[in-house]
Amino acid sequence: MSRTTLAIAGLAAALSAASGSLADGRKGGFEASLREPYAGYCAHAPASQQDAFPGPLPESVLAEAGLQLAAVQVIFRHGARDLSKDHKCFSPRAEAFGGCHLLSLVSYSARGESSEGAPLAKTILDAYPTLPQHPDGQPGCGEGVLLDEAIDQTRALAGALQKAYFQRLPGVPDLNSTRMYSTDKERTFGTLFMLQNFLFHESSDHQGKPSAQAFTRPLDSDPWDLNQYCPRAGSKRHARHYDDKDIAKLAFPEFAARWRQAA
Repeated sequence: MSRTTLAIAGLAAALSAASGSLADGRKGGFEASLREPYAGYCAHAPASQQDAFPGPLPESVLAEAGLQLAAVQVIFRHGARDLSKDHKCFSPRAEAFGGCHLLSLVSYSARGESSEGAPLAKTILDAYPTLPQHPDGQPGCGEGVLLDEAIDQTRALAGALQKAYFQRLPGVPDLNSTRMYSTDKERTFGTLFMLQNFLFHESSDHQGKPSAQAFTRPLDSDPWDLNQYCPRAGSKRHARHYDDKDIAKLAFPEFAARWRQAA
């Protein structure tokens, strides 16, 4: 705890000492960011995903504790996205945002139907109506939709996951052994789709498979959606993050003790 406090204090001192130069260059920096957006973005692929992805404990450590890596759970956010709202504070702004060529294909499957028909490509119109001289009726990016960079981000995340874990698990993961879950938003489902595609596109069960299940909940009752306003869902999320730290120890005392010793 003290190490974290010292790091924050040191950062505050550094920012305070540099405040003069920051003020002098604020206007120039803002104009430069308009010319080259995302230049200082911290999640550019592939270095960000490869460098930040943690690997499992060494096999020798697990063996000494009598443990074996049996499964891995990966929790991740969506890839790079467009503005989530029609923000008036971003000025000057482009009249039509670009760089979002990931189309959402709409299709439905009905029991007993011999043909599902061709999927429809969802195309967004008038996503940012408060923009000056807005080109009404012109297609463009939608609010919060994935940008093209999300493809490289997701591909890099899949590669880091494969490299770190696929050869350490008892069996190589595939669609049949993987449970997928997403909040019910286009950008999160799109990220999940790309991740499973990059992870399993070469596996035999992925080739020609008509569909695989991805679970979700209504946003208003999904504890994984951090922007929902349902008190009951919010209390569940709060309990999951802040409840008794010894819950695993109470439920699985022997395993918890051996895991803590190894980790």
